[in-house]
Amino acid sequence: MQSPATLDARHPPTTPTYAGGRGRIRALPAGRVRIHEEDAELRAAYAQLPPAAAHAARDLLASAWWLKRGRWDPRHNPPLDDSDCGYLLLDGLLLAVVEVESRRSAELLGAGDVFRADDPDTHGYAALASIRSFRVLAPARLVLLESALMARIIDVLPGVASSLQRRLAERARSLNIRLAIIQVPQLSQRLQLLMWHLADRFGRICGDGALIPFRLSHGILAECASAQRTSVLAAIHELEQRGALERTEEGHWLLHGEPPGDLA
Repeated sequence: MQSPATLDARHPPTTPTYAGGRGRIRALPAGRVRIHEEDAELRAAYAQLPPAAAHAARDLLASAWWLKRGRWDPRHNPPLDDSDCGYLLLDGLLLAVVEVESRRSAELLGAGDVFRADDPDTHGYAALASIRSFRVLAPARLVLLESALMARIIDVLPGVASSLQRRLAERARSLNIRLAIIQVPQLSQRLQLLMWHLADRFGRICGDGALIPFRLSHGILAECASAQRTSVLAAIHELEQRGALERTEEGHWLLHGEPPGDLA
């Protein structure tokens, strides 16, 4: 879980005005940034560099982009459609959805996550057609990880490169945990496990428990828990009646008590 100072650092300044089109949003340029100055963990890695390497790293600039709330398709948003190394999310919250036939799997992406718009099937194993889409749930900034930039990061900032690689592994582990959670048959228990998992990834400890500082609707929770929205409404009501969680005035989720001990 994050400290309040770390979480506050994630909030972007005022975003510019966007022009919509055909139900999709388009990213707008947000200038050039030094990624090791935008992320607390990467700043720590940068601080460990010897003076000569730190000086060389000051020239490492990446293109940052704004995203407002709405549906985003990088394939129709040049130059973000051409990212061979993916993206680093600096601020905000995205929902990544993969759809196969009529079934959907949703993953929340937050500040610090590294992801790709479309992971290619390099081995030719894929036999099922799938559709991947993104929804911006909270105004976001992201960085385009271009191959030339990544090559220089590996050369000048090996600690930063290792951190980005580790985050990919952490995302895979988080997805495995969620796969285990959605197999829990009792929905109220499944949601409680999911909420604590989200608190561990994106939340912070406060006096009354753990706070998930985003407005996650019942529909979003239903997608993440692989459940129906109406069923989620009833399960959330049950958890509220038990005092396991509550919704704050800001629309955030506050979890009470201790995290569930296991998946039994």
